[in-house]
Amino acid sequence: MKVSVIVPVYNVEKYIGKCLDTIVEQNFNEYEILVVIDGSTDESEKIAREYQQKYPEVVKIICQENKGLGGARNTGIMNAKGEYLLFVDSDDMLYPTLLNDIYEEAVVNDSDIVVFDMEYVDEQGNIIKYEKAKLDKKDLVDFNGKSKILAWPSAWNKLYKKSLFLDSQILYPERLWFEDLATTPKLMLSAKRIDYVPKAYYKYVQRSGSIMNNKKIERNMEIIKAFESTVQFIHSNKMYEEMEEEVEFLAIYHILYTAVLRINEVDSTSHLQSKLVDYVKLNYPKYRNNKFLNELMSTKEKIVIKLIGRKMFKTLRFILNANRMIGDKDAK
Repeated sequence: MKVSVIVPVYNVEKYIGKCLDTIVEQNFNEYEILVVIDGSTDESEKIAREYQQKYPEVVKIICQENKGLGGARNTGIMNAKGEYLLFVDSDDMLYPTLLNDIYEEAVVNDSDIVVFDMEYVDEQGNIIKYEKAKLDKKDLVDFNGKSKILAWPSAWNKLYKKSLFLDSQILYPERLWFEDLATTPKLMLSAKRIDYVPKAYYKYVQRSGSIMNNKKIERNMEIIKAFESTVQFIHSNKMYEEMEEEVEFLAIYHILYTAVLRINEVDSTSHLQSKLVDYVKLNYPKYRNNKFLNELMSTKEKIVIKLIGRKMFKTLRFILNANRMIGDKDAK
């Protein structure tokens, strides 16, 4: 078996059909689709079984109690028969040549990981934004150098050699948000060879009305646990001293920037924002001088980080809303 495509499923009855359509329509042979029903309570399993009946040689279903996205991926890894693994979120879609092109790249180069670009799309599949797999301003991110941990930690824009997981004994944490941040950098550092194809093969669906609710906002604090898991791995492999600036940038980008913005989008008065800012300032007091912050981030992003660092959260929300309104006006 060449590739195992692992699809964790939890209450996505509206999307799972479109997702599976784009996987079974791949112009590729010798692959399996492992649909991991992760305690789903809606019609998702029923829809998946319809695909299994139609494609019995390709679609395999595994049911388990809910273990979260990370736990479902782990189940897929342990049951996969493919030499390579591809993770697909159950509400996303693929371009039809993904497996053929990326597997060929992996085999030719004996890659442990092949990274590729993606597109943000709406629920109808219309392209919203093209997203490269790395912040590549000034080409500071090298996929076979120590800066490779600065690439997007997403699980799904990469093809992995299965043996990379088994040999390194690296798996995803169960029931933890930001499980990719706790796992992908470790895999990247453990890989002997990583290759990059600068073309979008993956469609990341932006669901309408998908802003998190206040009941889930507290879970953004789990990013600290995910981040510290990666830092501990780097320390245990005696790489921290040579990678200190890269690690610092991970904290800046994912904790100070991404996580705080997620919270601010829901509640600009939330005390959680200050907690994350305090964490970064305590552990990385000189973060403002980080070379990757200054070289890889745009002027707008650096202004946002400055406002966050000063805890001007309401001002930040006002500015972002104003920019959005201007953008909507321009679009019309």
